[in-house]
Amino acid sequence: MAQSQPRSAHPKRKRPAAWGTIRRRESGKFEAFYRMEGRTIRAPRRFDSDAEAQAWLATERAAHVTGTWIDPERVSVAPASAPGVLTLASTFEALCEALIAEEAAFAEARPAYLHEQARLIRRVIVPTLGAVPLGAVKPSLLDAAYQQWHAHRPAQARNALVALRKVVKLGKRRDLFTFDMSDSIRVHPRPEKEIITLEPMQLGQFRRTIEEWRDRPERYGPQPSALLLDVTDVMLATSARIGEALGLRVRDVEFGASRTIVTIAGTLIEGHGQRKHWQPATKTEAGMRSIIVPEWAVPTLERLTLAANLHGTDFLFHTSSGLPTGSHSVHRQLRAVRAWAGLSSGLVPHVFRKTVATTIADHESGGLDAAALTLGHSRSRVTEQHYAKRRTLAPDMREALASLGEGTR
Repeated sequence: MAQSQPRSAHPKRKRPAAWGTIRRRESGKFEAFYRMEGRTIRAPRRFDSDAEAQAWLATERAAHVTGTWIDPERVSVAPASAPGVLTLASTFEALCEALIAEEAAFAEARPAYLHEQARLIRRVIVPTLGAVPLGAVKPSLLDAAYQQWHAHRPAQARNALVALRKVVKLGKRRDLFTFDMSDSIRVHPRPEKEIITLEPMQLGQFRRTIEEWRDRPERYGPQPSALLLDVTDVMLATSARIGEALGLRVRDVEFGASRTIVTIAGTLIEGHGQRKHWQPATKTEAGMRSIIVPEWAVPTLERLTLAANLHGTDFLFHTSSGLPTGSHSVHRQLRAVRAWAGLSSGLVPHVFRKTVATTIADHESGGLDAAALTLGHSRSRVTEQHYAKRRTLAPDMREALASLGEGTR
């Protein structure tokens, strides 16, 4: 009579877990798997205990529920070294460089914007996240990176976050991420800043202060130029950004018998490793505009135009070599005037644009829409939120409300 075979010390068992299945092999190891959309998904290794297998199944289930699950078969779609191919084994830096190349190829944004975006990616994002494999990227990692940037430089962190979101969206388009993980970042609200504007009397005093600073007896060397004074007048007359004002050319000013028109057709680009140059485009498409300037600004424009023609340059504000004057020269003079007169550090060139916006918005023939068109904003909401100082005195509606007083004593 045949003898029965001895039973294994570790009999093979297969039982359903809370989610998925765990099987104990003859070796004593535990394997875990589950079914999803007709496929069997197995754990990448066998576990030493039932608890470890349960933990893997729980992690997989949570990933499916939250939408963060990554198909393991996609890791080996192509080798990481293949040119132009990104896999989950590729680094986050490779995905960043892919975005830079893609945006440069499509050329949908201004060159200056693309340059600044690439600088932020390589100087801020890559040092923090560049070495991370794409398969290891998760929402908590991106959130921690943003919080680190914000703690160091909040303004730079806002701009870096815009670029980071583009990188993550590219990863999603290439099937490297199953969802947009950047949506899970806890973004710090932008602090509300008081809109600082100047009243006409304050502007008059500011101009006198500049003249007194230029003529101060204790100065050393030649008298400072009238650059700050002229830029102030041009910005107030045209609502131009400082780069737009410094980029004005002789051809942009049209002197007429009854009116003078200044056309904002471009802006001066400088800084962050870029060569100073004139760009035939403004910050936004709405920034391309023509302004009928007030009469008080015409003599300044005539003098600047004459000086440019005599110097043989096309720029109203120019250096001795005929190149456009950089904004650093304006800021340097303004800092000197503020220090000499004890003025607030909040007095910056952008205050002039806000002064123009508030003046037009409050004028009876103006309004927010007129202010937005003058400043080159595509929406009046931007003008209202960040430029035009809100009036606290409501319009005089006594005549309209008179009928509501019938029967009062």
